[in-house]
Amino acid sequence: MEGSANTSRQLTNQCEYIFMLRHTSANIDLHKDEAYAKNPHIFKTKNVGNVWEIPFNSGRKCVSGFGRKETKSKFGHSGFPLEIPETCILLSTNEGDTVLDMFMGSGTTAIAAVRTKRNYIGFELSEDYCELANNRVKNLKECLRCE
Repeated sequence: MEGSANTSRQLTNQCEYIFMLRHTSANIDLHKDEAYAKNPHIFKTKNVGNVWEIPFNSGRKCVSGFGRKETKSKFGHSGFPLEIPETCILLSTNEGDTVLDMFMGSGTTAIAAVRTKRNYIGFELSEDYCELANNRVKNLKECLRCE
């Protein structure tokens, strides 16, 4: 299995860290009930804690332009499941707030912002990824208008 993370020579990393940054924590209450209601399958208990279990390639949240692997695109993107930014956004913002994604990539965080009724600002250096992200958001907004 050359080039694979699965190996008999070492243990594979089974966790990744998520950093959610805010300008202040004054007068902030986390919306744990909203995060749990949207994605209860990632928490062991109803007490939303700092350990979330999201199986790789769970395929639960497929979004426009992507197949079963939410993170696979024509550019070979290896990103993250929609549950991650969705849960972070629900925990720490209110409807109508603005989410900043300084490394937008294929736009998964923008998709999560739109789906949770937040605004977003995204930065991306790659024109190809910028076009992909814009198309994904545009397609999602068209789908939402049809519902």
